[in-house]
Amino acid sequence: MLAKARTPRKNRLVPENHELRAFFENVSIELASEYRRIYARSSEDPGTAGDEGEANWANLLTDWLPPDLYVTTKGRILGWNGAASPQLDIVVLSPDYPRKLREKKLYLAGGVLAAFECKNTLRRPHINKFFSNAAKISAIAGARQNWGTYFDEAFSPICYGLLAHAHGWKSKDPAEDVDALIDAELQQSKHPSELPDMICVSNLTTWTKEFHGLVPQKPGLDPDRPFIDAKGIADGDFCATTYFMRWKKWDTIFDQPMDIPRTNPISELIIQILKHLTIAEKARRRIPYYYQAALSPSSKSTVTSKLWDIRKIYSQHLLKLMGAGDWTIHNNPDPKNRHHLPGA
Repeated sequence: MLAKARTPRKNRLVPENHELRAFFENVSIELASEYRRIYARSSEDPGTAGDEGEANWANLLTDWLPPDLYVTTKGRILGWNGAASPQLDIVVLSPDYPRKLREKKLYLAGGVLAAFECKNTLRRPHINKFFSNAAKISAIAGARQNWGTYFDEAFSPICYGLLAHAHGWKSKDPAEDVDALIDAELQQSKHPSELPDMICVSNLTTWTKEFHGLVPQKPGLDPDRPFIDAKGIADGDFCATTYFMRWKKWDTIFDQPMDIPRTNPISELIIQILKHLTIAEKARRRIPYYYQAALSPSSKSTVTSKLWDIRKIYSQHLLKLMGAGDWTIHNNPDPKNRHHLPGA
């Protein structure tokens, strides 16, 4: 059963005619035009159609991600232990990735910042395979080997997403159909680090993952500043939560019309990728938060969520840090704020 949508954060003013909005609208128009062109001949040569769709997305990421990153197509990720991931359509390499190895189609996991699967038309089986591959890539990347902060232990080091020009659903609200598929995959997942980070359908919406590292689980605990102590950790008074979110009309949430601008799926995608990059390099924060201030009306709502027993998903090392003393915690919803937990 899908979780009820959380109340969106209080809306702030967003410029209606900001140039960035026009820039991203032009990108959406270009992608739609390319999809129509590719689709017209896709039955003749599906392989070429797929390659052209991947090239569209690779060019978009090259245009909008920092220029010191290297965006390439087709390849697998190579773990430190020699294991290789399933084939990926797009890989984003770090600035310090060896030039000599850029054209080798086995990419060293330690130098991969992001990876994406691309589909011209998203369909139901693609979602299942995408979540399955996310767990495999997380294992290759060594997500749970870096202990000490909830982010290290609950996220894969590699940002992983699914990019599609369009979708194959014919229902009244295809976004809700995808919501249900995401919910089914989330509820079957074994650990938060095995989950993907985003799904973007350029003519529909973008789904993004959020994670609350520590929230009160029992009634009566203050959700804003819960008091933490060793006994509360041991007794399971607190849990972690994964959310998948997307833009929704506010009148569908509050049953009253509200004039909130719709977010552009492409701009939301770029903002989320850039935010992931800021985790390792704080100096990169200015651009994504500028984009967010100019474009995002803060109207994303939860479409599904899952609670995690922190005693099962965090290492004993982190649990000991959390129970080492008495302290309080701000329940900040931004998963990128690593100061949530001691040792972060």
